Amino acid sequence: MQFYLDSDNKTLIAETNEWAAANPGCLSFLLELAFQESET
Repeated sequence: MQFYLDSDNKTLIAETNEWAAANPGCLSFLLELAFQESET
């Protein structure tokens, strides 16, 4: 999933977000990092 987040591909990032929503707690720290990086 980290590969998806690092890809800058909107489709893969959306898929990761959907997976994270279905599996709460599994990627919370990765998603936080992804959102921090996209804000800068």
